[in-house]
Amino acid sequence: MEELMEENNVVISTKNKLKYIAIIIGIFILIDIVIIGIFLFMVNISRKGYTEYDLNKREMDLLVWYYDVYIPEYVEDDVKFINENRYNINKDEYELVEGPNTKKCIEEYNRLMFDDKEADNALKLANSYGITEENRMTVEWVLSHPREALKIFQADKQIMEDRYLENVYDGKQYNINILITE
Repeated sequence: MEELMEENNVVISTKNKLKYIAIIIGIFILIDIVIIGIFLFMVNISRKGYTEYDLNKREMDLLVWYYDVYIPEYVEDDVKFINENRYNINKDEYELVEGPNTKKCIEEYNRLMFDDKEADNALKLANSYGITEENRMTVEWVLSHPREALKIFQADKQIMEDRYLENVYDGKQYNINILITE
């Protein structure tokens, strides 16, 4: 009888050990799932920009200001757009579009760089991006290379702001809250 009780105790203790091992494995799997979920959430939050180019608010404001290029929803209500899309992982749904003055802006900018030869630094940078006198900056190029377009403009920022913005248009026409910080 004692042997039978010992066997039962061994079977019970073996079952208890397996039960504890299964619980521990389950806990580790649950912890792994939570860690992976947190990691994916943080990756999506860290992508704080808008459009496929992950543009931040300052870059979006400058695109409106310098090139009259914008996201329609952003111009309609920039504060609401920023607040509603801060953690929106579907930011690629928003596309940059040209405004009524985009072509005029780019023509003026090309004139300052290539015809008047006033923006040497911008011209050098533009050349490094494949923009030349024969292959001038276009609306399509600016829409598909917004960061590069901003860098080109800012290479000779003072010249551009003094001449270009006064001659082309008032960038605040859309009533957005411009964030100009360096």
